Amino acid sequence: MQKSLIKNEKFWFWIIIIFFLLIRFVLFFYNFTEPPLDHHSFRQTQTLMTARNFYLNGINILLPKLDMFGTPGYSILEFPIYQVMITILYKIFFPAEIFGRILSIVFTLFSALLLWLITKKLFDSKTAIFSAIFFLFSPLILYYSRTIMLEPMEIFLFLCSIYLYFLWIDTNKTYLWILATIQSALFILVKPLYVVIFLPIIFSYRFKKEEILSKKNILLILSFAIQAIFVILWLHHANIINKLFPNNFALTAKSLYECYFGPFLQHLNPNSYFIIIARILSEFTGKAGMILILLSLFEWKKLPAVIKAYVVSFAIYLMIFTNLNLIHDYYQLLIAPLMAIFMAIGFHKILLLITRRKNLFIFLMIFMIAYSNVDAAKIYFENDKTRLERIKYIKKFVPSHSNAIYFGYDLDPNLPHYHYFAETKGVNINLKNKKVQFQDIIIWNEKDNIRYFIFFGDTPNSVANIFKKINGQLIFRLNGKISIYKI
Repeated sequence: MQKSLIKNEKFWFWIIIIFFLLIRFVLFFYNFTEPPLDHHSFRQTQTLMTARNFYLNGINILLPKLDMFGTPGYSILEFPIYQVMITILYKIFFPAEIFGRILSIVFTLFSALLLWLITKKLFDSKTAIFSAIFFLFSPLILYYSRTIMLEPMEIFLFLCSIYLYFLWIDTNKTYLWILATIQSALFILVKPLYVVIFLPIIFSYRFKKEEILSKKNILLILSFAIQAIFVILWLHHANIINKLFPNNFALTAKSLYECYFGPFLQHLNPNSYFIIIARILSEFTGKAGMILILLSLFEWKKLPAVIKAYVVSFAIYLMIFTNLNLIHDYYQLLIAPLMAIFMAIGFHKILLLITRRKNLFIFLMIFMIAYSNVDAAKIYFENDKTRLERIKYIKKFVPSHSNAIYFGYDLDPNLPHYHYFAETKGVNINLKNKKVQFQDIIIWNEKDNIRYFIFFGDTPNSVANIFKKINGQLIFRLNGKISIYKI
């Protein structure tokens, strides 16, 4: 029995796959308890802030709050289903950032499972297994899979919606149509712009030589029409609230257009796309993975129509939302499953040429790709030491749940970090854009009950004199770094 197992290639193949899956599971917990002050701390602290307000004030998905916008602080970005999930975990257990990380890890694991199921349906079982492995070891997935952001959930909803629609199209079962409609509605509600990628994939799988007005086609169109109604209603509501309670981050229809689409000439500049494509190749496949991607292109003619539609729709998405994709890498995360599939195709192509010690080759190749990608992903986990130091002093001298204002010459008015970690409520002031006057301090104190004023860098002499004049107390100063005043 033991001898037969030793010679059994299938047995050793699965030992290799399980080994790498276990390694990957351990990697989920790298820097697990560290504060979210790494590569994309902005969206993480913003998400956590919304969840904390839901926990403290009750869940109201129509009126999410952000503490850096004072009172009432209403600001609607995406449909806050992810924040609601975190809040529910807070209520079941206790408020802690680890629950946001756990949620993202669970979504990533299920995404890998769904990618395996979809790829198996379109190709074969080995290509499916490799695609799931390469997806999990993608440099940006290594990082984002344990961040407290809604992107891991969006990848899951994207793949789950695709799989449910595929099952419904193949079986024509009504309950699958209902599930696909609900799942897809959540996916599109959170990020409506992803519909540009999603729709062509579904319609390309559905496309057959049938009458346009066949029952199944009508049901498919009805499914997306139902979702469109919910999306339009949500966007309309968001526009109303953000106009009623304006702030620097409350995106109205006009500001959304400017942010998402950017200037017209940007779309015509080839450099814009070179930057995005270079990022995708380096941050989603890694250096070793690029070779597999190139090999997979030789199979282009044999690829299923749905994969070609995925490629084309993503290219169109990049051309439409060029500005947004230039600014943020996480807006390309939906390409991670596609890159993993292409890498698996290229890898499978190489395996066909290997006749001896195939499992050893598989182990060495996956090890090389995994090691290289883990090494490349390390930079994303590095914490911002400057913010960490500032937060330490703020928490020491400013009581939780205080009303506070943060000042700095390069301070982003939308920055959530300090208000989140110090558990304060107030606003951020960029001193380059606003000169602080005596009357400003008085109004903030009397009208908004601001008690604490925190300055990053050197406090302007004019401002220091104002606090002396009103008997403001300097409770902490670290020259050139931070000053904290209390009224």
